Amino acid sequence: MLQFLESGGRMGRPDNCPENFYEVMYECWMSEPEERPDFLTIRQKLAAQLEEITEEYSYLTLDAQKDYYGVQYEDQ
Repeated sequence: MLQFLESGGRMGRPDNCPENFYEVMYECWMSEPEERPDFLTIRQKLAAQLEEITEEYSYLTLDAQKDYYGVQYEDQ
């Protein structure tokens, strides 16, 4: 696996994953850390893509007051 990654190999785009989402994923896998997007950039790109989706599919409505991106971790 290490040899695969060191030679530039990366996971292919999953089925049903939009190309623009995969591009963000792929950028996060760059070999050089300085080439990877920071969390603010990732958030901005995903937010922009979400806006495009909601414009295209107007029946998808999100509550602006809800914290959709909140992640909680359980202690192990």
